[in-house]
Amino acid sequence: MPAPLIPSSDAARVAALQRLEILDTPPEAPFDELAKVAACVCETPTGLVTLVDAHRQWFKARYGFSVPETDRSISFCTYTIAERSLLEVQDAEQDPRFSDNPLVTGDPHIRFYAGAAIVTPDGHALGSLAVIDYRPRTLTDGQRATLLALANQVVAQIELRRHLAQVERRNSVALERRDHRIAALLDSALDAIVFIDHQGRIAEVNPAAERTFRILRGAAIGQDMAELLIPPRMREDHRRGLAAHLSTGKSHVLGRRIETTAQRTDGSEFPIELTITRLGTEEPAMFAGTLRDMTEQREIDSQLRQSIERFELAVRATQDVIWDWDLRTETRWWSPALAISYGHEPAKLSGRVDSWVELVHPDDRVGVEDSVRCVIERRGVYWSAEYRFRRSDGSFAQVFDRGYITYAMDGQPLRMIGALADMTERRRLEEQLLRSQKLEAVGQLSSGLAHDFNNLLSIIECNAFVLGETADAEAAVCVKDILYASERAAALTRQLLLLGRMQRLRENTVDLNQIVMDMMRILEPTLTARITLTASVDASVRPIRADASMLEQVVLNLVINARDAMERGGTIKLSTSQTTVDTEAVRHGLVCAPGGYACLSVTDSGTGIEPDALPQIFEPFFTTKELGRGTGLGLSTVYHIVKQHRGWIEVSSTVGSGSTFMIALPAVVDAKPRETSRFTATDQPTGTETLLVVEDEPLLRDRIARLLRRYGYTVFECASGPAALEAWRMNGSRIDLVLSDLMMPGGLDGRELVQQLRRDRADLCVIYMSGFSPEHAGQGEVLVDGVNFLEKPYQPIRLLQLIRQQLDHRSPPGR
Repeated sequence: MPAPLIPSSDAARVAALQRLEILDTPPEAPFDELAKVAACVCETPTGLVTLVDAHRQWFKARYGFSVPETDRSISFCTYTIAERSLLEVQDAEQDPRFSDNPLVTGDPHIRFYAGAAIVTPDGHALGSLAVIDYRPRTLTDGQRATLLALANQVVAQIELRRHLAQVERRNSVALERRDHRIAALLDSALDAIVFIDHQGRIAEVNPAAERTFRILRGAAIGQDMAELLIPPRMREDHRRGLAAHLSTGKSHVLGRRIETTAQRTDGSEFPIELTITRLGTEEPAMFAGTLRDMTEQREIDSQLRQSIERFELAVRATQDVIWDWDLRTETRWWSPALAISYGHEPAKLSGRVDSWVELVHPDDRVGVEDSVRCVIERRGVYWSAEYRFRRSDGSFAQVFDRGYITYAMDGQPLRMIGALADMTERRRLEEQLLRSQKLEAVGQLSSGLAHDFNNLLSIIECNAFVLGETADAEAAVCVKDILYASERAAALTRQLLLLGRMQRLRENTVDLNQIVMDMMRILEPTLTARITLTASVDASVRPIRADASMLEQVVLNLVINARDAMERGGTIKLSTSQTTVDTEAVRHGLVCAPGGYACLSVTDSGTGIEPDALPQIFEPFFTTKELGRGTGLGLSTVYHIVKQHRGWIEVSSTVGSGSTFMIALPAVVDAKPRETSRFTATDQPTGTETLLVVEDEPLLRDRIARLLRRYGYTVFECASGPAALEAWRMNGSRIDLVLSDLMMPGGLDGRELVQQLRRDRADLCVIYMSGFSPEHAGQGEVLVDGVNFLEKPYQPIRLLQLIRQQLDHRSPPGR
């Protein structure tokens, strides 16, 4: 499971959370209600108000969830904090961030999660208001909007709670300084406050208690509180609880908000909300009970439940067009969105349900009517159907219709409220997605293969390097060939990583003519006999700064595009030239910098491009080919590679005569000399220090260790992060430098390992290794190739020189 991202500002966020003093506090009704409302609105069994500190996520409110807290490393909420808005995980088993999360693979088997960040007014994301389901699903737009709105109410409640806590603290300080304020506080309190001693006798009551229980203070003081204020059936439980607390110090009611029943002096009973607090720790014990008459609140709660029920009916229908069908009168009401989306005036269609049926495509009508009837006959609650719906202009939209059915007590259907969503555009995009998913799958597979292949190439280069030191002349030639082949293979893996979008731009000074001629040798055998491929290069074309692999991709895509335009055969011509862009041209709209440019043109004799399609050819997924013959990504890839190289592209085409694509890339004027290391290319520095090598590939780890020992170093080898921690625990004081792979099994990657080691030694020298470039190595410590990072495969001499460079530049002892 990918580790949740922890921003550098997390300490400030955690400090802000601690200042609120809300962690590990008892449940509070406002938070509980918000969690319940969120679950009801989103139609999930679980709603949570979650707060995340440095190590855990703790649930302030839990609706339909038994776990009180979890470790932060497996929390969904940490990702919500990073989003700072709304995080929706439609299927956790399919999401690489959560697929191996213990909460997904084990109890409670979470499949769906949606969380809205709880962000304080001063910008700290404390946690989330989240809903959870145990099946894959998605939220509607209305549910998402409501979840975000409810999250704002959680923030408001936290702010109110903080404000009340501040008021309480100020009152507490004032009470300690001036005892006479106690009486004023009791007199002004709206809630009833009753003080009792260790024998259960009333020691004091405030005016609110007199009004609530209809008793005078003088008559109450000294009375047995249980006999006076508690219903008879509950008195024995109260006495046993008080005795148990006095003997053991334990209580299940102290400091908690409980709902129970009290009795007035006239014998009438009423619901109360009660909090009991022990005053100090001195003996004999004294207790204060704060009681709130909940009679009015219960009525409000009843009204609130009715409002929530109506609200649930509304949010179930948050689609494009809302409708309300009275099943008793067979009349149907439409929202005004019907006119906007489909051109029908709601007033003309409101009335008999037949007006809706007539708009359903004739081929779909019987199936839709049967599906509604079948759901009602089974007394089902939910109905949905996908069908074609006629617009006012006569065209048909592909729609998804869903409804929620309510029934009378006798089981008769009363009402069906729902929504109509236009799925036409979505279905079109799904078809495009199916085409692009094939390319995505190939890219992911290529990235994985390239990463593993880089490890193998590293092993080859280490062995060849060692053999080359002792080889005779004939063997040295073989070693040289091995290293050359390894470099060629590394270039191929970079192309695979480019396909998987896991390779950064590798700019070098390259010869455009040479790239064209190399691609000629590769492309000629792949074309049919009816297509002739020719090349004409201008020897005066200056070098360019570019990624050769990406330019090869450009040539390949342009030639394939030309080939597909010539089903009956023809000629494809590659040619190079150079041009100069002056300031005047830039001023007149050419989007590039002034200067010299090297140009590549690809001309075909194919069918050409229709004028209407020409402005769209570089858009992703746009293609004029029939289904199954193109993804619409080839020219889009060319366009973005050229833009990434600060160039531009021009297209000219005549229908029936062919097309020419010309790309222009900035030419090198005066190349700056590269910064050089203090080592020469052949320097093989040695050392006597102790190194820790952490690499999960056994053969590569062994070859690296052998190489380092050959050059004088003492080496500890580890196959995982946990094993490296154990080696550090035993030998940490001896280790001078850590050489670690970035991605490793065992639940601890290279960055996380180094973070733990640097808790013991902040100035520890570290070199990371990876088959991916540093830009794709995740968040954390900045990685610079050739400084603290080596991209596999690397030449062993570079490793030896970088180790020496790191060790020689470390701070002297005592600094």
